[in-house]
Amino acid sequence: MVVDRRGRRRKPGSDTSKHRKEHMMTDSTTITQHDESIERADWLAWRRQREEGLRAPYGWLSQTGLYWLQALGGFRAVVAGISGEWLLQDGEVMFTPQPSVESGRSADSAGDQSNALTLVDARGDRAPITGPVRVPSDATANGSYVEAGQIRAAVIERGGRFGIRVRDPESKFRREFTGIPTYDFDPDWRIEGRFEPYGESQDTVVSTRVEWLTSTLEAIGVVRFEAQGVEQRLIAFDGGVKDGVRELFIIFRDPTNGDTTYGSGRFLNATVAADANGTDGGASDVLLDFNRAFNPPCAFSPYCTCPLAPAENTVTVPVTAGERH
Repeated sequence: MVVDRRGRRRKPGSDTSKHRKEHMMTDSTTITQHDESIERADWLAWRRQREEGLRAPYGWLSQTGLYWLQALGGFRAVVAGISGEWLLQDGEVMFTPQPSVESGRSADSAGDQSNALTLVDARGDRAPITGPVRVPSDATANGSYVEAGQIRAAVIERGGRFGIRVRDPESKFRREFTGIPTYDFDPDWRIEGRFEPYGESQDTVVSTRVEWLTSTLEAIGVVRFEAQGVEQRLIAFDGGVKDGVRELFIIFRDPTNGDTTYGSGRFLNATVAADANGTDGGASDVLLDFNRAFNPPCAFSPYCTCPLAPAENTVTVPVTAGERH
């Protein structure tokens, strides 16, 4: 006679281990479901934060224009109340207020305070504009902008060219924004990969959404991973270091582009230890969560200069996760 631990008879050959195994499997399934629930909740929080950022009064959706300065001259622009001349001079951009076409008087004249011109610097310090002023570009430590009411005009520098980017919280894109379509959360697209840093970072020239403009990004290594049973390799660019963590910035294409996702590809961020920056040549694990693949700003506005994925950064299988278009 066989007696179990509780003193009960059981038939020879019967084994409570089966029940223990089933119990363990149930526990494992419960833990997995719990983990997935947490991951989904984190993803939903990320989505809310992402859309809040786009909806911000001066986020990407607020853009209303982008005007490129010529090397040998400037232009007189009247943009929603900002009346003046922008002139490129010795590598710097000067703004000179001009009388408003509508009123025939300068924008900062008495009685027209709603359109008074103000120069706002990177610290948020404000100074009234009464004559010609230098407006530092966003490529400097003191990127500034000209403000008239709620309209802002900032100088951007891309590939040695200077442009004037105008933002207005009442832009059509911001008013009509209803959210970003996205694939449902799929835990299978949270993929463990390996980051292999270069010995030294490599300046990499990529195309942008502006036909004549290129962008130079700092490539710091490659990420290798498997998607749907197929080995993949993507170049990772430097996204900066914060709190001991290095962010990898990845631009990628895949077969969904132009069909269910944005035609020019999507962006993805990932993180590794800050010392995995190419100085020691060591590889490290990296989590690639394609549920957080996101559209570049140019998917929402024609006034952006988004970098495009290099040819090597193509995932060969459809990435059915992340933001759609």
